[in-house]
Amino acid sequence: MKKVLSLACLYLSFQVNAQYIQFLGDTTNNAPYVKYLYDDYVLVGTGFSSGTRALNCSDPNNITDVSSVSVNGGTDFIQVSDSIVYSGSWMSHTLSISDFTNINAPITLGNLTNLNGLPCGVAVNGDYFYLSLANDSIYVVDQSNLSTPNIINKVYIGASYCRELAIHDTILYAATANGVKVIDVSDPINPSVVTSLGSDYYEINIDTLTDRLFSSKGNSSGFDVFDISVPSNINLLLSGGIGLTGRGVGYYDNKIFQGTQNGSNNVVAVYDISSTTSVLIDSYPISSGCSGIDVKDSIFYSGDYSRFSVFNLSATGNANTIESYFPAIKVFPNPSHNGIIKIEIKNEGAIFYEVINESGELISSGNLENNQISLDNYHGLFILKLFGEFGLVTKRIIID
Repeated sequence: MKKVLSLACLYLSFQVNAQYIQFLGDTTNNAPYVKYLYDDYVLVGTGFSSGTRALNCSDPNNITDVSSVSVNGGTDFIQVSDSIVYSGSWMSHTLSISDFTNINAPITLGNLTNLNGLPCGVAVNGDYFYLSLANDSIYVVDQSNLSTPNIINKVYIGASYCRELAIHDTILYAATANGVKVIDVSDPINPSVVTSLGSDYYEINIDTLTDRLFSSKGNSSGFDVFDISVPSNINLLLSGGIGLTGRGVGYYDNKIFQGTQNGSNNVVAVYDISSTTSVLIDSYPISSGCSGIDVKDSIFYSGDYSRFSVFNLSATGNANTIESYFPAIKVFPNPSHNGIIKIEIKNEGAIFYEVINESGELISSGNLENNQISLDNYHGLFILKLFGEFGLVTKRIIID
């Protein structure tokens, strides 16, 4: 009886305050690197071609190019501080600094050239900024004159691959292949490594209001969330995520936004992290792996080497309102006693399915065959998603 009651309560928890990802529009432009700028403008980098482009996303059904700045070798990462944009090129080992205050006519202010490594991240600290290079080093750069940025120090941080940076108060955080490096920059010219967290991370985001750090895992799955309120005693709060994630990790209002890079059957996903565990809110299929992601508010943006897309995390509603549009789809037996879930559906097209557990982990996915799914090694409450010509249908299933 206790088991039945607990499953029933979990079922109700999925019904209340459910939110869903809505696809708003896309463009087939090459956009593997994505960074929200301001208003409805988003910056995209195009890898080994062109430079940094500004897109107008006010009408997601008609995303338009507004302007661009040339970056020698193309743009492989973007960082924004107010209207100042830092664009790094791996091909030319160059960092370009631009002013996008006038969105229609951005100007290039200055460049750092012939860098001794691939530029991967920037964090701004007043008249200085820190530039991470893939070869285990961070440059300290004087930017009091943006037209002539000047490297004044170089610090080795003991990591095999230094990636994105973020700063909070007098602490700099660096995502590396050897964990998140915690670096004291109270003396901004002479940074010093304090400690290291975890193992392998790619991108970093910080919520300064709650003193939390979010970092996407490099060769693993998902993301980690850390409490950084006391820099000398940083604690892991929770982990989450599904599949092999992309580089990006977006954050807004107790929610993490990520995309997967699984080769095929990729999704963008949103997780609630308001408690001590992450809970998947929803996921949405995308055509190819997610290379970059950034968030405005409930609107978020995803990019890859063939497409740039705009999504919205919809307002609160009841999950049953979505399911009621598809009365011809039946899932049975539910609960299932042997792990076999059968699906009765009046549809001749191909159907792709995902099964997600209470922690937001993708436990099974693939093309639906013989109108059934086998989950004989699992027990509990799960979300079943069916993708087809009819759109997306979400069902709750119990395996006891």
